[in-house]
Amino acid sequence: MAEKKKKKVKTSIPKKMYDKIMSNKQLTPTLRKQAFRIIQVLLYQYIVPKNANERRFLNEYLEIPSNYWGKVNPNYHKPMKELVRQGIVERNDSYKVGSDSEEGRCKAYRLNTDLIDKKYKTVKIEINIDSIIEQEDSYLTKKTKTILRKLKIDKVKCKHFIKKVSTFDSVRKRLKIDDEISELELSNEVWIWREKRKRYEKTYKTHEQIKTYTKTNGLNMIKDGRRLYLADKNEYIKKKSEYIDKSYTFQLNELCAGNFFAKRNDTNQRLDTNLTNLPSLLIAYIILEVEELINIDLSNSQLIILSYLIKTNQLDKYIKQYITEQETTTVYMSVNKVGIKHDIRPKYLNYKILRNFVEFTENGTIYNYISGKLGFNDRDRAKKAMFEILFSSHKYHSKAKTAFGQLFPVLKFITDAYKKEHGDSQLAILLQKTESRIFIDGILTQLLQKGFKVLTKHDSVLCKKSDAKAVYEFVSEFLTNEIGKHTLKIEDSRGNDIKESILSPVPCKDEVFAVIPNQNTKSVPQTVPHKLRKSA
Repeated sequence: MAEKKKKKVKTSIPKKMYDKIMSNKQLTPTLRKQAFRIIQVLLYQYIVPKNANERRFLNEYLEIPSNYWGKVNPNYHKPMKELVRQGIVERNDSYKVGSDSEEGRCKAYRLNTDLIDKKYKTVKIEINIDSIIEQEDSYLTKKTKTILRKLKIDKVKCKHFIKKVSTFDSVRKRLKIDDEISELELSNEVWIWREKRKRYEKTYKTHEQIKTYTKTNGLNMIKDGRRLYLADKNEYIKKKSEYIDKSYTFQLNELCAGNFFAKRNDTNQRLDTNLTNLPSLLIAYIILEVEELINIDLSNSQLIILSYLIKTNQLDKYIKQYITEQETTTVYMSVNKVGIKHDIRPKYLNYKILRNFVEFTENGTIYNYISGKLGFNDRDRAKKAMFEILFSSHKYHSKAKTAFGQLFPVLKFITDAYKKEHGDSQLAILLQKTESRIFIDGILTQLLQKGFKVLTKHDSVLCKKSDAKAVYEFVSEFLTNEIGKHTLKIEDSRGNDIKESILSPVPCKDEVFAVIPNQNTKSVPQTVPHKLRKSA
């Protein structure tokens, strides 16, 4: 068997954990490095999840199978045993072999959050390169890390920002609690803390069952992004504040310490880097070669890519089951045994309505249309509802999903059918893989080959301000050829729209001009930039 390739990397270890490991006489220098690697793996599981559905707070246990630890290091048992003995890693030994009637469980792990503060120690570790994608894309990862090394970070301002956004009041403002949650935002899919397994788990309840559960247990309904949690609001906000503070601080420390990483994600083939999970507002305090970073972003990217898959017949297997060119038949409603409303699938649905979805998406009016039709009166709420409907479980039901099914019945049925056949997360992963092929294998690779210093955040490109116009024009042409009609945004590092000023710049006062006669009125001269004049 061929020996696995390895590479040495730097990473940040919480100083309290570092001191405990270094004082442990049972660990040799090699075993210490292996212990550091275990801590790095756990930190990244929380801070750089494979997708949004895997988001976990630091106090939650992570179920990790032994074969995964074996890939990290075949001899992981001894350093893991010492980490558990010292209280650095907490292990839930709830291992259970699966059966026909019950799902099996791996051992679960979490880091002791009491040992994570704002002080870190940089260490060197070895990691296995067992990813074919990573080996094939060494050009991309090497070039990306070279550019990351050129970044300059204002650490003081970044720390001030983290302190500000992680306060109790700041976190509270980003949540909707109890009566603030509209009926359209209430769903049957909820996340509840399971004390036995020490983590939030997804379950399904009717609206009445949700209200009864919260009242009986003295809990609150909390809408956080796409998820609906049933938890004590004060405890939840406290844990969320702690997570934001510690995870952002860790990511900032990695950047400032020069612990750069760039790796293709095996799940969705995205390029994960130090910037991909960093809050967009922190980009305002990062510069590249004395210039701010400009963000060129594909508007409504996930829906545009979904429309692209529809247009290129990649979902025809599901579409052809439901469509006809004739008038739409009625979509009937029913109520199942637990009181959840759902659609009874009609035999045929009008394909024209599916084309409407594609047109609204390409024109950039899809969220306005949904907001008006469903009564959100808020484009952002409509956007969140749309993402919940398309990317949550096929078992997910809400009033918004029912109404959405009446607006775009074919789209609802084909997305649910895809998730039911392949798994609830697979539709999102399909879109992310398509996005990666376009943005990473296409746009990023070609821009780097042309000599531009650019970075990506999934469906956007970060570049220097002086390169913004050229990069925009390349990205726009590439996307037009690849997916057709689309809309690109150009934003500065603070999120302001600067498209007009980039594409139609006003000449600077100190620019050298040549005077040429006006063809119509000789008394009024025309001016053109010196660089546009032909040489004599």
